[in-house]
Amino acid sequence: MCSLEVLKIDLKELNEGVSTLNFSLGDAYFESLDEEEIKRGNISVSVNVKRTENYFEFDFHTEGTVVIPCDICLDDMEQAIKTDDRLIVKFGEEYSEDDDLITVDEREGILDVAWFIYEFIALNIPAKHVHTPGKCNAAMI
Repeated sequence: MCSLEVLKIDLKELNEGVSTLNFSLGDAYFESLDEEEIKRGNISVSVNVKRTENYFEFDFHTEGTVVIPCDICLDDMEQAIKTDDRLIVKFGEEYSEDDDLITVDEREGILDVAWFIYEFIALNIPAKHVHTPGKCNAAMI
């Protein structure tokens, strides 16, 4: 299993201006989340964090491949992922999520991006996922 601690960002430690964080996430990351849709993958995530006096702007660039089941034959297939996403974060009295605005408890000051990254990836997977023509193992009907 992968330790997801590296994906917990201490906002209080970030300097004003832009900081860049990079993560390489493999099979252990997906196994640690224990979700059904994506079990394996190889993903690179680059996060630019712009800190101002009151807010943090998180710009995520996620790219790589994940392994998901084919809708037709249920065999594993690779799905390319390339997505850019943004979150706006501020400090407040308690944690809350409202669309793209995340409020982090100021006393704690930690933002865990592990689940956000997974959601960005999952939302980038097409609703219908099938092998390229000729590669599906299901018998043709």
